[in-house]
Amino acid sequence: MTRDVTGPAVPVGPVLLGVHGTAAEEALRYAFAEADHRGVELIAVLTGAVPREDSVRQCDLVQRWAEKYPEVPVTTTVRRGLDPAVVIAAASHGCGLLVVQHPADPAAAAVVDALAHRAHCPLVVAGDTTVSSAAAV
Repeated sequence: MTRDVTGPAVPVGPVLLGVHGTAAEEALRYAFAEADHRGVELIAVLTGAVPREDSVRQCDLVQRWAEKYPEVPVTTTVRRGLDPAVVIAAASHGCGLLVVQHPADPAAAAVVDALAHRAHCPLVVAGDTTVSSAAAV
């Protein structure tokens, strides 16, 4: 068996930014930079239980990052009231990469852990000082 060396070496498909709770700059920065580098769309899925004002701020924050990367097409979807891990994992079908923020609390850690097992593409956890990745299972 041979591999086609003329095709892309990285997975093809959009970059998915999974936001559960509050949007974080590290995950936004990493996701937009990666989408720009790959020349693909960025899909931002905002989940979790947050007040309406925070939801509006999250959408505004994604829009501000989109202005920094005008070549990256962005789609933002807000899915509140559903299990964040289920929503983000379902959105990962057909994506080349999933980016989430390093968890700041036990509930967020549970979402990231579930995504490490359910995501349909590679997962990157962007944190304050480090970035770790896990292959999709």
